[in-house]
Amino acid sequence: MMSERASAFRVWVKASRPLSLAHLVFPLLMGQALAVQAHGAWSWPMFAAVMLYGWLQQLAIVFLNDYFDAEADRANRMRTPFSGGSRVLPDGDLKPRQLLLAGVYAACLVLILGIALSLADRPLLAPLFAGGLALLALYSAPPFRCNYRGGGELLQGLGCGGLLPVIGFYGQAGTLNHLPWLLLAPFVVLHAACSITTSLPDAPADALAGKRTLAAMIGPLRAGYAALGLAVAAILVTPVCEPRMGVWSGVALGVALGLLAVAAPQVRRFGPTLRSRRAVIIYVAMVELACMAYALGFTADPFIAG
Repeated sequence: MMSERASAFRVWVKASRPLSLAHLVFPLLMGQALAVQAHGAWSWPMFAAVMLYGWLQQLAIVFLNDYFDAEADRANRMRTPFSGGSRVLPDGDLKPRQLLLAGVYAACLVLILGIALSLADRPLLAPLFAGGLALLALYSAPPFRCNYRGGGELLQGLGCGGLLPVIGFYGQAGTLNHLPWLLLAPFVVLHAACSITTSLPDAPADALAGKRTLAAMIGPLRAGYAALGLAVAAILVTPVCEPRMGVWSGVALGVALGLLAVAAPQVRRFGPTLRSRRAVIIYVAMVELACMAYALGFTADPFIAG
């Protein structure tokens, strides 16, 4: 009995794709730090509530994405730690109905949490949480399925780089006053670049499944360079969007550019046919780390003296 429970636990951990939680954690942290910088207030209970939202939203995302992407995931021959889904359906670990119900339950918990926080003293959190679920529906679910029809990368950029920092900021501050809106623009672009990046290993399978990701349409080689260009542009324009940057955010931009410099030569090594899995993994890891470093710099500014 214990062995069966342990096995079931491992399957659900696999389905939850813990590494993908970083896409939500760092933007939420950044948004809360920007609230501290703007208003000087910090609430540990609200921090816990915002991070709980991030976990529940991430579970809804990975469970429902895997359910709706099952066909493409079965055809995928280059799964990496960052892409290719959890593979609990292709590997037969779970039934589609189990994964669908888990995703729906997670989405319901997101809404319940949002309503509870709105009835407390954060009335905008319920509609903001619902907005995140709407972006998920647009991305994955029929009839829109923007990850198949095109525009999925932009939706991920808007969700992770735009909506999540707003949720973090509002959760801590209780207001959107003094939110540095212009800073969200490069962060949206940076997350869109990350979305392109993580789709590169999936490009051959996505093309066979009819998905219109940028990598599937123009090939992983061109998409890899496009993602790098967008990420570098986002970082370079950040000081213009937020001239009041602190020491740590400035350092983080330099670190991010250094990581992208490591990623750049990997593109020509994995080539148009993704012949080098190692180069693909290094490339994706460097771009992902650059995005995390960017968020961590702004997170550190109000807490660590320069």
